[in-house]
Amino acid sequence: MNVASDIWEKREVDLDKIGEGVSFLGPAHWQPRMIFSGFPDVILKANIAGFPSSLKGRGLRHSHPIFVLECNSNLSHRTCPCTSKYTPGTKYIQAGCRLEYSRRVMDRTSFILEHFAFNLPAERDWMDKLRFWGKVPEGCIKNPIKQD
Repeated sequence: MNVASDIWEKREVDLDKIGEGVSFLGPAHWQPRMIFSGFPDVILKANIAGFPSSLKGRGLRHSHPIFVLECNSNLSHRTCPCTSKYTPGTKYIQAGCRLEYSRRVMDRTSFILEHFAFNLPAERDWMDKLRFWGKVPEGCIKNPIKQD
């Protein structure tokens, strides 16, 4: 057994016991409604036509959170970016929401950009840059705000 197999292999883990200090969670343990920070904007722009983030003046370090929509059996995941910028017609995670497993509290409202969904394979070399925030309780996901 090596370090890589310890991280990537599917094992039984009691996520309720991982606590607040866990910042990395291997893809084998991802679940729908989990949210991660650190997804590079340069990759979003390269792979998602029309993604609105501007890289100008931000360098290569700018990123967006990603939200897990579905988990596939081959360790690829259907994900989408999130943004704190108001986005009409999208579901959102309310500020103040306490995330499951990590007990982290969302400091701002985050809009779930499902219309920019993409499959994220587990073997990407930058996956270790993603930081686990927690799992969003169903009650924290709000329907789109209706416009008058």
